[in-house]
Amino acid sequence: MVMLTSCGGDDHHNLGQLEELNVAVLQEQQKVTADKAAIAQAQAAGAPASEIAQLQGIFQVDQAILAASEADYIEMWAQDVAAMGGYNSGSGNIGFGNSSAIGVANNP
Repeated sequence: MVMLTSCGGDDHHNLGQLEELNVAVLQEQQKVTADKAAIAQAQAAGAPASEIAQLQGIFQVDQAILAASEADYIEMWAQDVAAMGGYNSGSGNIGFGNSSAIGVANNP
């Protein structure tokens, strides 16, 4: 799992961290796609079983890395959503509470 740091002491992550992790996920997706293509090409060319097995092993490793990267990305977003929910609940009803408190007449 990727260790992520907070920015400014807050519980949320900065946009740069999210972008970095998003790029890592996209790169792993590209590797997995390339692995699939290499396996298909080797099979079509009648490559030896050992070569195909080696390519499949690389594919499995890259697929596991992709899954871990995606999980980290989802976890980071979930942490940010939870932090934002905390900010929202902490703000209370400031400015949106009792209408008489802000001078709005209650007309029937």
